[in-house]
Amino acid sequence: MILNGVPPEKILLFTFTNKAAKEIRERIAKAVGEDVAKEITTGTYHSFCCKILRQYAHKIGFTRSFTIFDSEDSDKVLKKITKGTNVDAKKLKSYISKQKRNLVTPAKASMNRDDNYAMFYDEYQKELKKQNSMDFDDLIFNTIKLLQNNPDVLIAINARWQWITADEYHDSAGSDIKLIKLLAGRRQNACFILDNDQSIYSFRGADLDAVLRTQTLFKDLQIFNLNQNYRC
Repeated sequence: MILNGVPPEKILLFTFTNKAAKEIRERIAKAVGEDVAKEITTGTYHSFCCKILRQYAHKIGFTRSFTIFDSEDSDKVLKKITKGTNVDAKKLKSYISKQKRNLVTPAKASMNRDDNYAMFYDEYQKELKKQNSMDFDDLIFNTIKLLQNNPDVLIAINARWQWITADEYHDSAGSDIKLIKLLAGRRQNACFILDNDQSIYSFRGADLDAVLRTQTLFKDLQIFNLNQNYRC
């Protein structure tokens, strides 16, 4: 892409771990030089979203100094709001995480009369807001809300990053896919690298069915099958 004239600062590369992101940056530096490599944005979905939210958090009712809850922080809040009830805090935590990965808000969840957890989900989000905090799932969830509800921000982001590549795409959740769709904007300059047979993280939210539906989201998507294994 760089050899064909794409400005490196317009390139955004996603992968799933900080270790993989570091390796990608090192490989790029060897190929095009350290100075050019520094211009490319490489990282995980969560680290990228955190960067965006630090800049635009005020648009969704947070300050730029918001804190990010770790698992233990979340557990404390969940125990607090479920105290004196028969609700299992661990199951509630899993439920809330699933709702966020599926981009279901507390208001939308409450519309399901059979949903016994929706009220607690709402309380949990209100407690986080009160503490100017987000949990790990909120980073992607809130970035999507930010981009959907603030056209000025979306325009600025689409202008900033115009070429997007998603590595290990088979491990993506529905929220990851929605994020890329928004980031790609009208240009739709997106490249997805995946192997159907390597999708083993459904228990962590990976949604292969949603991944395979990507073809319906990007109208001019081309598929290149790499049938030769160069690793072994």
